[in-house]
Amino acid sequence: MSEDEWIVDWEDGSYWVLSWAQDAGAFFAQRWFPNEEQDLPDLDCPGPDVGLFESVETAEAAMGRAVPAEVRAKLLRYSEAYPITQDALDSWGVSVAYEIERLAPDGVIIGTFAPPGTDNPFAACWLPEWM
Repeated sequence: MSEDEWIVDWEDGSYWVLSWAQDAGAFFAQRWFPNEEQDLPDLDCPGPDVGLFESVETAEAAMGRAVPAEVRAKLLRYSEAYPITQDALDSWGVSVAYEIERLAPDGVIIGTFAPPGTDNPFAACWLPEWM
């Protein structure tokens, strides 16, 4: 684990690694299982178990639980200290476009290719099936 990654342990032995992805202007979260041969209870998560997330709240919705307050504070501080650059935003869709998981108004998690700050990230032109 690096200094810009944080771990959230789950009681089933799995854990989430969380970080800030500056180039995408989003939070990265990935769930890991220590040993697939272990007989651990499977704790389901309601969203994707790996991805870029628009906000900590969206990552929490995917995880199915709150990020511990200390980890949340560190993630937010890091995202504020290292925001996405204008160069990264300017190149979005030309050389790169990240799929970012977003929380729709109805609570469903939807992956779109809209850059951070887009007025309507759920517009058809940003959805994976239109790319």
